Amino acid sequence: MWSDVRKIVALAWPVLIGQLAIIAFGVIDTVESRCDAVAAG
Repeated sequence: MWSDVRKIVALAWPVLIGQLAIIAFGVIDTVESRCDAVAAG
């Protein structure tokens, strides 16, 4: 069983990292656009 889990994790971790990167980019993009809107008045 644990060998199966290790295989799944080994295959899945790049996908998880990619998802986290996409979420982080979206959050940063949202924060930046809101800061620009506030600065513009």
